[in-house]
Amino acid sequence: MAPVSDLHPQLVQIDQQLIQLLERRRQLCNDLRESGSMLTSDEENQIMFQWLEDAADFEMDEVIIEKMNRLTQALCRKMGE
Repeated sequence: MAPVSDLHPQLVQIDQQLIQLLERRRQLCNDLRESGSMLTSDEENQIMFQWLEDAADFEMDEVIIEKMNRLTQALCRKMGE
């Protein structure tokens, strides 16, 4: 296993990429809203299902992934307030 000092920069880089992806998603939600459209609850549920399915493939905790998805969706909804 690599020393912590070797892993820290990689973790920081991944965290930065996550923030950039969240911003990109937020902007796409804004684009939808500006076009007069929004994700329906059915579409949000389909997205949730996809997250959970993908998480299961990587043996990730489904409860945590579900919470992350709900927060991600809330970020997009909050932008429109």
